[in-house]
Parts: sequence; structure tokens; C-alpha cells
Amino acid sequence: MIPTLESNRKWGLPFAAVLGLLSVALVALFSVTSDRPKTTSAFLQRTLGENRDRAQMGDFPEEFSVSQESESKENYKRPFDYPRPRPAPVDSDTTTTTQSPSKRPNTNFPVPDTSTVPNGTSQTPTQFPSTIGPTAMTALTPTAKPTVGPTTTILAYKPGLINTIENGLHLSEGLTSRVIAISGQKVSYANGETSNLTFHEWPDGGEVFPDQRPDNEGGWILVSNSEEDQVGKGGVGAITFDSQGNVTNYQMILTGTLMNCNGGKTFFGGWVSCEEDFWSAEGQCWLTDPTGSREAKPISLGSDGGIFEAYAEDVRDMDNSHFFITEDDRYGAMQRWTPNNPNWNEPWQLLLGEGVTDYLVLIPTVEDHSQGNYSWTTDKAEAQNNAGLYYPNSEGIAISENTLFFVCKRFSHIYELDLDVRNSIGNRLYNLVVSRYCLYSQRKTVSSHFY
Repeated sequence: MIPTLESNRKWGLPFAAVLGLLSVALVALFSVTSDRPKTTSAFLQRTLGENRDRAQMGDFPEEFSVSQESESKENYKRPFDYPRPRPAPVDSDTTTTTQSPSKRPNTNFPVPDTSTVPNGTSQTPTQFPSTIGPTAMTALTPTAKPTVGPTTTILAYKPGLINTIENGLHLSEGLTSRVIAISGQKVSYANGETSNLTFHEWPDGGEVFPDQRPDNEGGWILVSNSEEDQVGKGGVGAITFDSQGNVTNYQMILTGTLMNCNGGKTFFGGWVSCEEDFWSAEGQCWLTDPTGSREAKPISLGSDGGIFEAYAEDVRDMDNSHFFITEDDRYGAMQRWTPNNPNWNEPWQLLLGEGVTDYLVLIPTVEDHSQGNYSWTTDKAEAQNNAGLYYPNSEGIAISENTLFFVCKRFSHIYELDLDVRNSIGNRLYNLVVSRYCLYSQRKTVSSHFY
């Protein structure tokens, strides 16, 4: 049950007590660092660093114990490992003829000053308790292909009525699952053969595309990012299905990248894969072709490098189209890119041309920051400091008609921006749709998924 504003009267006191105890436990866990073994996992260190940094500023945006004077963008250093060298490239144990970036784009991201560390934290990587680690999983094997092809029968799908656990998934009534690929193993095809490559490690954000090739009518392609944190080991894989749901092919459509987290689908059938480069903040956003027929290329949006998470686009008006990315960083400002003189007859070139980038600024008009105005600025530093206060570590993003939704991971919030409506004095409006423990707005149902 998600507590609401109405139920707080009944459950408020005991719920607050439980939260208080959990908060104390978390603070104790992350404050005791002696006798902890070192870990080489970037993801564990990242999680630990984010929680430590979060404890310094307070869990809730209403508190905002961060001093803009002491914690400004200029003084900020990333909350994990001070300093952290970029890992050496690792030779791939597989070969592929698919497209890979021939050259990483040049970036001039400033190197943090490691002589001092905010709030007196140690430059030694914080160690993680040995009791926390990967949970053992039951070995999985690819499941059999479906015995019955797609039909027009309407599924008796009941969202939220979870009564089945299958292949490690908790499924709502009316859903089934099957295993189609396992990291480190070759992908089994319906004809009894297997892929030449093993399925990529750390599969993350993905999307499904109809296969437009004439030899696979009615088929589709599942693209899947690899958030592998070793340099050159990330990328995007693609599994092809026929019209009956049988796996027919697996290939890599992007290789040689790093920590490909999420991304987004383009209106012309491309997949933008975002590098969440926590090592050096030099990540790019790559335009890929699900069929692998076109070479993967970095798009203009985000070309200055960052820790990018997700992509969305607003192409309702071809004369006023915009493209967006989020950045999973304490001071990661949302970016909006507007192309100059776009050629809509060559959509695969649209995101590669010249354009103007500006950044999101939220301007709260109520005390709890749940409503307000927003604007776009070309002053990146201004937007970064604003993001640090109101929407740090933004991740998932989706656009439905005239509304842009995005997730602020650090505060467990979902914001909505009205892309069209302005108030009486011409300001654009934003709302906090979902907060950590309650819905701020029942006006919309967020159907899009966030990674």
C-alpha cells in the first residue's frame, strides 16, 4: 500500500516511526567504514557514494540542508572515490563485424581538484560491508519457443494482481514469461543453431521495434543496452524475432562504448543509447539502427560529454521540434536540443547536425517545491546548480502529447512539465506528480516506463 495524504491521519505516526528507525540504520551503516574489505565494483561504490552524499544533504527536498555557498557546482566533487582513475581498456574475448565507434568524441570535461574533498570525506575509496553482495540466483536456461503463435485474443491482464513467480519475475495475472538469452551464453535460435556471440553482460535499458525488412514480415527486434563498466566493453545488442515470436538472430549493433544505461526510441525507428560514464563523465549518446544496417554515430545532443541516462523527443510540430536527455549526476541538468534547419527527408541525419542546446531550470512557487514555473537557459552552470537543488540525478524521461515526465532518482520524484501551456504572465508550468510516499497529482496516469 502506498500511503496517501488521506491515509496519513491513520498511519502517519507509526509510519514516521518506522522511517525514523530505517533512517538511523542507514546512517549507521554508511558511517561505519573501518574493517570493510575493498570492492572493485563500480556499481557498489556508486551506490554507497550516492547514499553517503544523500545523507549529507538530507533525504527530502524540503529540507535542503545543502549550502549553495559550500556545495556549489564549482566546489562539488563526485560522491564516489576521490580521485578515481579511468580503468584500462580490456581486450574483448569475442570478435564481431558490426559497427563500432571509430573514434571517441573529443571532450573538455574539467578534471575535479582532488586536493580537497567536500565535508571532510576521505580520499580513500569507502569500503563496502562484506555482508552485502550479489544474491545467488537459480541457474536459468532458455525456455522453449512458444507453441502457439500470436492471436487476436484479448489477454485477461490484471495489473497489480501478482499471483505468479516465474523465471524469477513477479507477474501480474494474465502474463507469462520465458528466458530468451543469458549473459555470457550464446543465444539459442529456433532452428537449433546458436549465435556466434555470447549475450552481452549487464543488460539494461532497451526497446522493441517492428522489423521493416521484407524477409521478416511481422517480426520485431529487441534492442538491449550493455551497462558493462569496463572501457570498450559496453554497447547495444539486438535480438531478432519472427512473426511467431521465435528467436532468429542476435548481433551487436554498437560496440566499444562504456556503461550504456538507458536511451530512447526515435520517431524514425532508431535507438539512442546513452553512456552513463561515471568514470570520467565523457559519455555520449549514440544513434543506432536496430537492424545493424547503419553505422552507429554519436548525436549532437550531449556531445560535450556527461553521465547520460535517457532520451526523449517532441516532434509534434516539425517547425518547433525538440530533443531531450537526462543526466544521472548530482548536478546533471536536463538538456534540450533544437536542430538548425532540419532536413526531415533525411531523418537519420537529423540528430547529427548543428543545433542549439539549452538546459532546464525549475522555479518553485510553493514551499514544498511541488509546483512552479520552469525555463530553459543556455547558461549550463546556472542550470547545474539548479538541478543540484531541485532535480539531482535525473533518469527516466518520457513525453506523452504535450507533457514531459522525468524522474529525479535522488528524491524519488516524478515531475511533469507542460510543454505548451503558460500561465497568465507567460511562464511555463511544472508539477510534482509522484513523491517518495504519496501521489501529488491524480490528474494523469504515467504509463511510460522509466529505467
